[in-house]
Amino acid sequence: MKTFDHVVIGGGFSGLLAALRASDIDQRVLIIEANDYLGGLVKKAPIGESQIDLGAESFSIIKDDLLALVIELELESKLVIPNSVGAYLLTSGSRIEIPKGYLGVPMNLDDPVLREIFSESEIAEAKRLDSLPFGFESGTVFDLITSRLGEAFNSRLVEPVLAGVHGSSSQNLDAEVIFASILPKALELGSLVEAVNHNRMQLEKSGSTMAPGSAVMGLLGGMTTLIEALVERLTKESVVFELGSNVESIFRVEDQWRVTTKNGSVLAKRMSVCTGPAAVSKLFKSAVGLAAERFNVVDVAVVGVLVQSAQLNSNPLGTGALIAKDQGFLAKATTHTSAKWSWIKESLPKDKHLIRLSYGRDGEIPNGDLEALAKAELGLIYGISDHKVLESVSIFWPGALVQSNQKVISDFQQATENLEAMGIEFCGAFLSGNGLLGLVNQHNKRRNS
Repeated sequence: MKTFDHVVIGGGFSGLLAALRASDIDQRVLIIEANDYLGGLVKKAPIGESQIDLGAESFSIIKDDLLALVIELELESKLVIPNSVGAYLLTSGSRIEIPKGYLGVPMNLDDPVLREIFSESEIAEAKRLDSLPFGFESGTVFDLITSRLGEAFNSRLVEPVLAGVHGSSSQNLDAEVIFASILPKALELGSLVEAVNHNRMQLEKSGSTMAPGSAVMGLLGGMTTLIEALVERLTKESVVFELGSNVESIFRVEDQWRVTTKNGSVLAKRMSVCTGPAAVSKLFKSAVGLAAERFNVVDVAVVGVLVQSAQLNSNPLGTGALIAKDQGFLAKATTHTSAKWSWIKESLPKDKHLIRLSYGRDGEIPNGDLEALAKAELGLIYGISDHKVLESVSIFWPGALVQSNQKVISDFQQATENLEAMGIEFCGAFLSGNGLLGLVNQHNKRRNS
């Protein structure tokens, strides 16, 4: 039976980071991944003569943790910023540029853009509510936003943003998790809007252009560039990869863990379980499995489209749009990929464009042919009539996004305390929150502990 110092279950971004932590301290590492590729939700697909990211296509720079990883992997020369053409919100029958802020919370209630969405009395009410003493302690994002800005701001601005970013309603997301970087400053300043303003001004000092949707960066070649660099680093450090292999059982054998797959069993003193909660509940039938079952996750589907259209040359939706439910479209968001990233635009012939459409509002994936649906909705969403769809590609991501809840996370961490003491760590977006940045924050905490 083969023996390793450390076995990582799951070869997504979180699993690769766990392997990096272990290999950096000279441990012999095995990564076991059920799919035939590494990277999890960071995945691209060929379309025409190009490639399109069908999972994560950028990363947040609201904190510099992921930037630091990019530099550590010597990818700094490949960093790219989105074009500063803004992004839009399709809501209440209007196309409105997304106000500068954070997840729909504006950084300035006097932003003229807000007058296109709200009445003077609704803005005045938001100012009144956010001037009250800040006493929010816990609750949903709905509770936070309605108490500080009012129901109109939640339904017309925050809801469509959350649907696009987190695939969920404000009533299904925990404010302590989603606004973790904002709430401490809000408590200090006594205002949610002032806290967002402070956060964004800090980004401005660091060089961000501050255009809506641009508190992110990307990499030349797409986000799989990051995965490829990680895999190359781990390969150099002799990490072993076992792809297309499901873990069938985990047992304690004296002071080690025996992990069994279709390829046999291995022993290791330490393990990192870097999967979603559904896989955790299957592998651990005890209180750990029951705690994992309490996480709510939502499905997502993404369609990539290669389009020929002269009308798209004007970037009618900037870099893309978040789409409110009241618009009648089943797509919850769209990215005009070739408008967002110059390197992609430069790689395409004249009048050719790459566009992504995302589906899965609160996890509800439309029935039927998604690619046909995307083709039907594309022209209406972008307001164009001369388009010809040349090619399309799609992917279904089951349980891709988590509806974060601090109580559920705390209960899970309490249930796993004994296993953690015996050398098993649990990692993943269901604990860190949706997005690559949260996973890197989690990685750094583990690395420094």
